[in-house]
Amino acid sequence: DEYKSAAGDPSDRRVEALPMREEKTSSGSCRILTAHDRPITCLHLSADGKTLYTCSKDGEVCSWVVPDGTRLKTLSGHKGAVWSCSALGEFLATVGADQRLLIWESETGKQIAEAVDLGILKSVCWGPDGKLATSSSGFASTPAALSVWRLEDGKLTAGASVWA
Repeated sequence: DEYKSAAGDPSDRRVEALPMREEKTSSGSCRILTAHDRPITCLHLSADGKTLYTCSKDGEVCSWVVPDGTRLKTLSGHKGAVWSCSALGEFLATVGADQRLLIWESETGKQIAEAVDLGILKSVCWGPDGKLATSSSGFASTPAALSVWRLEDGKLTAGASVWA
């Protein structure tokens, strides 16, 4: 019943959730989750292991119930590819080609905060306290940078930027 890993094929639009033990399903020994119109760019499993998030070049993030594969929500807010996401407790952070960091309520899917950074944002990660998020950019001729953001009272404020 527990799932140990997930793998996405970048040339495909499917995500395969791989069980810890062999399980026979209609598709063989794994489940195929279908939702995105373009290739998947990132997978993130919640800390409790109950929700899988998929990001895609279609500009959407989907949340899925682990282990049964039921789609919970589709989050639309980015204009262009969503490159990364990170969930921590009640919040989900997403970043994309539109240079935006979006914060969502994990449970409701409601967008609660937004910040615009310089350059295409490629990755995001929460700090352990759930109040700091970091994003990284750098693509083509744009220099690489790491930005730190503070989330307080539903608002994002810039903490620091470090250029590489």
